[in-house]
Amino acid sequence: MVSPDMIRNVVGIVGNVISFGLFLSPVPTFWRIIKNKNVQDFKQTRTIMYSSPLTIMSQVVKTKSVEYMPLLLSVVSFLNGLCWTSYALIRFDIFITIPNGLGVLFAAVQLILYIIYYRTTPKKQDKNLELPTVTPVAMDTSVAPISEDDDVNGSTASHVSIDITIQP
Repeated sequence: MVSPDMIRNVVGIVGNVISFGLFLSPVPTFWRIIKNKNVQDFKQTRTIMYSSPLTIMSQVVKTKSVEYMPLLLSVVSFLNGLCWTSYALIRFDIFITIPNGLGVLFAAVQLILYIIYYRTTPKKQDKNLELPTVTPVAMDTSVAPISEDDDVNGSTASHVSIDITIQP
């Protein structure tokens, strides 16, 4: 039979691997920020602790968009909290159970919001999409001398008036 200590050690090792994944989960978001050269509406507090996704949840509900709530971070946070909560429950440790249990709860709420609002998130437009352009067309052009004494074709004309009408 497998002892609880052996199970706890295996869960602890898996938890460390998942924690490393949690550490790396913001990398796609960082890459997007570097690529766009703009932080957009990303919140830096999301990478610090379990409850930090609460800062973005209100924006998700207001905008009905999960654009700034990375799925990878939510999934890895949920798995990490679940793993460490399991670890703490094998030999009950309240100091590990409470923060990680709350982390599972917060990450689960974030995943539920993602499921609810994923379909209502506007899709990104194709960057290669060419927008229509408007070319101005001169409908009526006329050239007339400023005064009747000036000759348009001669060297005495110094000013001319040009009327151009552009219609869309």
